[in-house]
Amino acid sequence: MSVSTHVPNVPQIAESDATDPGLRQVIDRANVTKSPPPAWYRTMGQNPEVAKAFAGYWDLLHRGGTVPHEIKELARIQIAQMVGCEFCARQTSPLAASITEEQKMSCALPIIELSAFFCLTAGGNRMAKSWSIEPHGEVPAIPENAMSIHGGAERQSARKSSHSA
Repeated sequence: MSVSTHVPNVPQIAESDATDPGLRQVIDRANVTKSPPPAWYRTMGQNPEVAKAFAGYWDLLHRGGTVPHEIKELARIQIAQMVGCEFCARQTSPLAASITEEQKMSCALPIIELSAFFCLTAGGNRMAKSWSIEPHGEVPAIPENAMSIHGGAERQSARKSSHSA
């Protein structure tokens, strides 16, 4: 019986080749946090600046913020299961040790419901906007300072053009 060896599509640097001190620190921390694991950063280590920036962003979003870490961890596991990513599904952050195996298997039904609702709403928004179902009134329904993927200037421009039409 032969044993197959996994070969990643993108080569990973050897940990001993991580000579950038910041990258070395990121890989060492990944050995402790497990999410993402060192293999992730050894792959990203082809570009140490990107790996370090990603690590900071990941820590901010995954371990920081106001949403409990357990909720984020369950969401991460759910997404991994939905897209079929074995790599991500195998990770478990030590900070989420309170999550039971049953919760991991069910991936907390509220998260599934929220994910489905977000997808439904995002798709419905795109359809409604592209269909331009109803005319826009003089007073915008979206507050001026609301979070948006569109900047304030683009929003102002869109409002002016809808008012002049």
